[in-house]
Parts: sequence; structure tokens; C-alpha cells
Amino acid sequence: MNRPNSYIYPAIFYYYYDGEIGVTFPDLPGCVSQGRDRHNALFMADEGLSLHLYGMEADNDLIPPPTPPGKVVIELDAEDTGLVRTEVVLIEVYMPPVRERFRAYADAQNACSARYTARHSKRILNKQENLPQ
Repeated sequence: MNRPNSYIYPAIFYYYYDGEIGVTFPDLPGCVSQGRDRHNALFMADEGLSLHLYGMEADNDLIPPPTPPGKVVIELDAEDTGLVRTEVVLIEVYMPPVRERFRAYADAQNACSARYTARHSKRILNKQENLPQ
């Protein structure tokens, strides 16, 4: 399946009195992040969105279309104490390097697993050969 090279999704930034910034993506439940300042929150939002979308692609999940920024609804609940303000921010991720990074990681994991299996299979065979008959 052909996937787009980039995605742009609105994120809601929640600014708190203590300086922390919470980030949610209303179109992607479970995709959340946070940062200690605006710069860090933008970086972490990009990382979180990249990982979330990569996982959805890998699982062949349906990726929903983004809500236009002017139509994003910000819902607050009683747990949002200490909230100073909110802001809708568009986050864009360019997926080709993300896909390559995770493929390389998976390849390295598979190679490591294969080496481990081969090494320990030999040990088990050697132990079985040395058992008294």
C-alpha cells in the first residue's frame, strides 16, 4: 500500500502554570506527548506523531484524515487544573527517514535475535551430545 511521504495533523498544546506543556492529537487517540518548554514540546510532538503514524502504517491501520485547524474542538475536564491556555499547532512529519530508521532498527533486532538463536542452539546441541547415553 502506498502511504504519503508526509502527514500534517493538528495538535493541542496545553500550557500549565508549572511550565510543562501537554500535547494531544485529537484525530489520533493515544498519541500524546509533553515538553518542558515550547521548543521541547514541538520536538516531542514530532517524535510522538512520527512513532504513532509509523505504528499505524506497520499495522495497516486506517489513518484518519486530519481535522482542519479551525474545526478542532478543545475539550477540558476537571483534571486540567493549573491550565493557563491552549493552542492548536500543526505538526508535520516527513515519513521516509522515519520508516528507514525503524526498518533499520527492526533489521538490527532480527540480526541480533538470529545470532543469539544460532549461538544458543549450538550450546544446547553440544550439551545434548555430551550427555551420558
